[in-house]
Amino acid sequence: MQHITRKLKNALNAFEQGHLKQAEILYLQCLDKMTDKDTVVYKQALHGLSFVKVEMKQLTDASELYSQLLKIAEQEGNKEEEAIVLHQLGIIYRMDVNLDKAISYFKQEQSIYETLQGDFHLELSANYFEQGMTYNAIGSLKKSRELMEIALAEAKLAKDQMVIGYVYRALGDNSVKDNNISEALENFTKAQEAFQNEGAESALRDLKERINKIQ
Repeated sequence: MQHITRKLKNALNAFEQGHLKQAEILYLQCLDKMTDKDTVVYKQALHGLSFVKVEMKQLTDASELYSQLLKIAEQEGNKEEEAIVLHQLGIIYRMDVNLDKAISYFKQEQSIYETLQGDFHLELSANYFEQGMTYNAIGSLKKSRELMEIALAEAKLAKDQMVIGYVYRALGDNSVKDNNISEALENFTKAQEAFQNEGAESALRDLKERINKIQ
């Protein structure tokens, strides 16, 4: 088990460095050696390989892996884990432009968080953000904006500056699509403030490009 744990760490390092094929091979080797599927380590390997498959745009493989994780979470009665996997499945189907299915998964995730006891403001913010992104892709800007406003309120309750920045940026993108440039600049400025609070240089560069395009 120590050998597998070390290999999982190496796989994660490879993934973080962008060596996706190497990470994929390492995760597959870990899964191949594990006979007991009722362990945390097995689930870590499945999650890791799923992330790799998403980054490699192998979305069918990724959805199959997450479906395995969903089944495990349901069998264990682990609602938080179930919600996490549903979120990832929603993202995969949004990326694959299967938007109705994406919304279905996000709605299931939302329902779980709304019934759990505890502080899930950050999780709900991410959920509403993804729903908003999906409705944006459908072309329903009004619905997208409504969901993004809820995402923003949840992000502020979570006090997460990065998520606040992402939501304001998405609201700015919506305003651009609506041809409301003054509102877009207002939202982008608020996103800029949030990203600056986090020192998020990459996000700030991306935002600067958006602003330059509309000024």
